[in-house]
Amino acid sequence: MMEDRIEASPGGDMKGSVPESLVNLIPSDVVEDLANLLGCSRESVLKAISASGVDQERAVAMLMAAAPTYVAVKGRFETRRRGDLQGVFCYVANGVTGDVLDLSFWVGSGGVPDSFDVSAGWEAVRSAIRSLPPSPDRGAYRQLEGILERMFPPTALNTLFKDPSTAGAKTQAFKEALSQAFKLDMLCSIEVERFHRIRLEMSPLGKPKEPQPEEPKAGGERPKITEITLHCKPQLDPVRGKSVGDLKVGDLIPVDLDDVSPVGRLISRFVARAGRRVEFPVEAIEPAKGGDAVVKLAVSEGITAVFKMSKDMKIRVAQEPVVAPKGGPGLPLVVLAAAIGLFVLVLMLVLRG
Repeated sequence: MMEDRIEASPGGDMKGSVPESLVNLIPSDVVEDLANLLGCSRESVLKAISASGVDQERAVAMLMAAAPTYVAVKGRFETRRRGDLQGVFCYVANGVTGDVLDLSFWVGSGGVPDSFDVSAGWEAVRSAIRSLPPSPDRGAYRQLEGILERMFPPTALNTLFKDPSTAGAKTQAFKEALSQAFKLDMLCSIEVERFHRIRLEMSPLGKPKEPQPEEPKAGGERPKITEITLHCKPQLDPVRGKSVGDLKVGDLIPVDLDDVSPVGRLISRFVARAGRRVEFPVEAIEPAKGGDAVVKLAVSEGITAVFKMSKDMKIRVAQEPVVAPKGGPGLPLVVLAAAIGLFVLVLMLVLRG
């Protein structure tokens, strides 16, 4: 970058000319970037420096401070056969250190509009990526995340910042990595954009983050477990049943869990193997429109089963103790609820991992 220099103006007069010693210290691209930033000619920038009377080293430091020090790497890829797989990404990083400030990416089938253009400013590209609907293909998401981490470490981002012309080679390497991972022939494009700190500060990334709530102290309240709601159906009993409107908190209601829910199916199997009927105590009863009632049943901590029904309908309420199947006693309700909670917690951790 230091090879290109600004030619000195004829003559050595300080008024209206730039000292040759100062000219030899200023890279051409620095002057160009400052002129573009201020919306003036490069000659005006040099004359302003000369006429200011500031120390030459200080003038160079001022110019270098005004030079772009950040880089955005934007990319788009898709299969040659449209609709199979496509994706976009946008890195924002410190060009000098290569430290990543933000990474936004998306991968899926048919979600990126044809008008999406990676040559647009990084702010617009990042905003467009974040506005895309979430992709259901978690496998492709994780694969792309791994490829991006391997292909764009800090050293690669620094290289692209120093020499944007290397984007061609990086595009080819990225294409090969995608084709090998997804077993598809890919089309790729990557754009590199260098920019000044002012643009970063004016973007959403430069806005101060909202203060995070303080973490609970040791011995305080435990963090609330994510709520899981399961739909269920109570068992109708027009003769000996109890009206929904007469239910009380603590009544034990036999139910059939919704087979559509994977968690519901697994809990049903778990309870059956434990030698119990699928029945849970009433946790709350809330009125609904049209004379109906919404009944919430406590399955376990953080897990609720819900059904909605007319208050006049009669449903079965467990009256007798549960009979254990042949081969051993059934689990007590408290132990069963704790076991279900632990089971679902492990399931959630596996799915998220």
